[in-house]
Amino acid sequence: MGGHGMFFTGGIMHTVLFEDWVTTKEWSFALTCLFYIFVAALYEGLKVGREILIKKYPPGGKRSSYTMEAKGVPNGMLGEEPVERSPVLSRMCHWMHWLQSFLHVIQVFISYCLMLVFMTFNIWLGLSVCLGAGLGYFAFAWVRSSTRDTNEHCN
Repeated sequence: MGGHGMFFTGGIMHTVLFEDWVTTKEWSFALTCLFYIFVAALYEGLKVGREILIKKYPPGGKRSSYTMEAKGVPNGMLGEEPVERSPVLSRMCHWMHWLQSFLHVIQVFISYCLMLVFMTFNIWLGLSVCLGAGLGYFAFAWVRSSTRDTNEHCN
């Protein structure tokens, strides 16, 4: 019965994500671990950055009637003209929607790569991903106004 064992190992000789990325020496394995600490921290920063962009440039414009009604303020009660939502096509073609879509693809790609690194079942690579995520959360999440992570799909 061949295949990959479903248990954690502690060796330094590993193929990481690509066939040509093989760690054979201590220094190459240590650099690989540091690289994934950095990538996991940047992943957390990317999630927070996307949230900041959504707050700065909301999808429906600066103030849509939907967001005002959601806050309990009927449309037009602030002495302002009601704000119409822009048509779907113009919102889809807005530069911020394109940027958010591109950043989402990058976020998904990075998250799957980090998952695959963890699934090498090397304890040191797994700890590197966890440590990087923790350091990234520490470095970037204080900017958030709530603890709810709107960009995390697994929680």
